Amino acid sequence: MEAQEIYITELNAMLERAIKRMNEEHPHFVIYTASIWTDKDAKVSAISFDSKENALQKIEKSNEWDRKKYEKFLAEGDLEQAELFKPEESDRLYNPADFEWASFEECEHETVPGKWYLALKNLVNRHLKNSS
Repeated sequence: MEAQEIYITELNAMLERAIKRMNEEHPHFVIYTASIWTDKDAKVSAISFDSKENALQKIEKSNEWDRKKYEKFLAEGDLEQAELFKPEESDRLYNPADFEWASFEECEHETVPGKWYLALKNLVNRHLKNSS
């Protein structure tokens, strides 16, 4: 079997386990954001799930801290530094480590193909197509 096929098979198995576990362990959890990541060098992938409530709560907490720095730098007239701390206008987290269920399911890979990101993109698109 080709490296890409092995990788996709392993990802499919991880997705199936994650869906089964989520339905069994957290049947009322509403998935707001899902993230699948692969660390090519470690040969590991994981899927993380987040809720809207968790995302909004963590974004607000981060914005509180950022707002203080933003206002401090504005008061000092340092617009360049202030811009770095401008509070976000977002309703989603982008770092899966901050998700409510970070690395909910993981898998170790036998091998990760050179263009693993294309295989992952195709796999996700296929799952989305089948779920609609």
